[in-house]
Amino acid sequence: MAISLIVDNPKRDLDGILLIAYHLLRQGVVVYITPMYQQGYELPMLAPEVVLSNYARLNNRDLLVNYSKAGIKVAVLDTEGGLLSEHGQNSPGKWVERFQSNGFDSIIDKYFLWGERLLDAFRESDNHCSKQFVVTGCPRYDMCISPWSRMLDYSEEGYVLVNTNFPIVNPAYSKSSKQEFNASLEIGYKETYVQALHKSFDELFLKYIQTLYLLAQSNSNILFVIRPHPFEDAEYYRKKFKLIANVKIDPFGNVLNQIHNAACIVHLNCSTAIESNLLSKVPISLEFLNNSTFLEHSALPSKISCPAQSYQDLNILIRDEKIREVKHNFDKTKQYIYPWFYKVDGQAAQRLASSLLSLLNESSSLQPKPNWLATMQGSRTNFSLLRYLQGFLALTLGTKITGALRCLITPSRKSKSIRLKDIQARIKKFAEVQNEPISFQAHYAKNPISKMPLTTIKLVPD
Repeated sequence: MAISLIVDNPKRDLDGILLIAYHLLRQGVVVYITPMYQQGYELPMLAPEVVLSNYARLNNRDLLVNYSKAGIKVAVLDTEGGLLSEHGQNSPGKWVERFQSNGFDSIIDKYFLWGERLLDAFRESDNHCSKQFVVTGCPRYDMCISPWSRMLDYSEEGYVLVNTNFPIVNPAYSKSSKQEFNASLEIGYKETYVQALHKSFDELFLKYIQTLYLLAQSNSNILFVIRPHPFEDAEYYRKKFKLIANVKIDPFGNVLNQIHNAACIVHLNCSTAIESNLLSKVPISLEFLNNSTFLEHSALPSKISCPAQSYQDLNILIRDEKIREVKHNFDKTKQYIYPWFYKVDGQAAQRLASSLLSLLNESSSLQPKPNWLATMQGSRTNFSLLRYLQGFLALTLGTKITGALRCLITPSRKSKSIRLKDIQARIKKFAEVQNEPISFQAHYAKNPISKMPLTTIKLVPD
């Protein structure tokens, strides 16, 4: 029996997913690590008993429906399921409303939640939902807690880390901000809300860049490491800051490594304020640039950050560690973090693995089997000639080859690729820091017909 874990963005999500895989391997479970873009073609070939999807939205609803019809038990851990707002379109109540109106309650077997606040919203809507929804926390935050935090490291030390958060106006994977606009509508946000949000992003993006440029010029003795959001185009920042010697643009790897070695973190409404607090690094929020639309969409980062109320204030905070320590209370921020992110105790992946194992062992009337037609259709319902062609090539050449060809056409997709050697090294490192040896085999899964390699990596316990 096997469980497939879907990976959206490796830079952000891979460590948490592999930590789940590590715990499952220790329980004797075969694990598939499946890239998001290839899941519709590969899961019908692999026919795992359980799939852990990275989200449940309208744009992947037919995928989840077809998995369920094929007898695959569907579980969801939303990659953006914790940083919600108190009110408005991004509030827990609205999440529940969209979840139910889109019919996901009849498709999903288990929905894993980051924190109690979202569970409370589901309970208010349906008192009988407790078995379907499980609060586990989010495994990527396990890396902030010992022993896993001992794995964090970075090539520099003592710099000011600047985290950006503007994928809507500077997208890496969409062709334009218009596509991002439509993607927001597909989530279920109202058009007026999306218009206001995009307008705010447009206005604040330019102000944020101007502030960073001036800040770096005024503090030439300080190294600034700019970390673009995983869904942003890093090239924009390279061009913008190419003449500033004390600025380094680094979009690579897990941001936790950069937070771990930083002196402090500068941001505007960025969720990395959470990781910063968990790693005892002061997050400085540029509140003098903030506005009500941004705050309504995501208020928590501001609440748990040291506020810079002016540019002068920002300069003082990045220069003086003692002032940062006086103004910021790490213990106080936890009362805001825990309701949304549960215990943050380093054991979210363990809780997820245990729940997935229980789901795997539940009896089922329909046993998943390889389905070549579903592969041809990419597990989608609507007809697409291009999708059928891609499905045919996946069956004959294997998705590893077709995926590489697709990356040539769309180079930005390459950053979402997963390498076998990275998977092996990371899981072995988990075992090392926990001082519990593990033995497993790792290889690219193969097409059952052509025996050609897929992009999914198969992990088999010895």
